[in-house]
Amino acid sequence: MIWMTILLILLLIFLLLITRVYVTANLIYTTDNHWLELRIHVLRICVFRRKVPIEAGTSEKGARNISFSNVRSVLKREFHIVKGLGKSVINVLKRVRFHKLVWHTEGGTGDAGSTGLVAGGVWSIKGAIICYLVQHSQMKCKPVIQVVPHFQQPCFYTKVECIASLRIGQAIYALVLMLKNTVIKGESFQPKTEV
Repeated sequence: MIWMTILLILLLIFLLLITRVYVTANLIYTTDNHWLELRIHVLRICVFRRKVPIEAGTSEKGARNISFSNVRSVLKREFHIVKGLGKSVINVLKRVRFHKLVWHTEGGTGDAGSTGLVAGGVWSIKGAIICYLVQHSQMKCKPVIQVVPHFQQPCFYTKVECIASLRIGQAIYALVLMLKNTVIKGESFQPKTEV
């Protein structure tokens, strides 16, 4: 009887570890509305749902408010920080499956000339981020990125819709590797200056 109980517990642990967790993230950032909605599903059951307001960051002067004119530099800085983590991020990403990835941005600076330049810059950094994800993760969908310039008025709007999945066992393993690389080994990162 005791062996049956142990076997049943081991079987349940194994099934739990191979179960795929689905994370749905919706992020909206406008000049007056910033929030992130997260939903986590296990076996098609929603086990977590939260909508939280977000801040762009307070580490640098003026970084709290993202506008269309500075969105490329903000994205570039954050992307370099993530890339700088190296193997830690790649170990997590290579176990992640993306089932949906849509990133829509609209904006303008109020000047047609600078709006065109910024729109081109936003396209380039978005392309670099998507290429990085395609290279290091399991992309099961075609990523959709859009940049719509508004040449006559200053405005900014961006929305990201993402559905990704990861096995619980893989998530635990990736977390252990990340802790091993960043805490135990003291892995540091030096963000590059160019994409």
